[in-house]
Amino acid sequence: MARYEIFVFCDCGDVHPMGMSVELNDGPVDKQSVGDTYKGKEIPPELLELHNNSVVCPKTGKLFYQRDDFLIFLVPIAD
Repeated sequence: MARYEIFVFCDCGDVHPMGMSVELNDGPVDKQSVGDTYKGKEIPPELLELHNNSVVCPKTGKLFYQRDDFLIFLVPIAD
């Protein structure tokens, strides 16, 4: 099982870490969006739960939720 750090695209135009990681059996080899990784497949529940997690933009200080699976990114963590 591989571990992935979660990043999200923000309204400020940058990509920020969510400060969390997940373990997946069928995740991508390189950085890829959840939408691209699971296109045509069922998205694991632990990734769908990310829609409910808020992120604070470090540039603006604003709280936001990213609910677009093509703007949520899985980044493999090296062992």
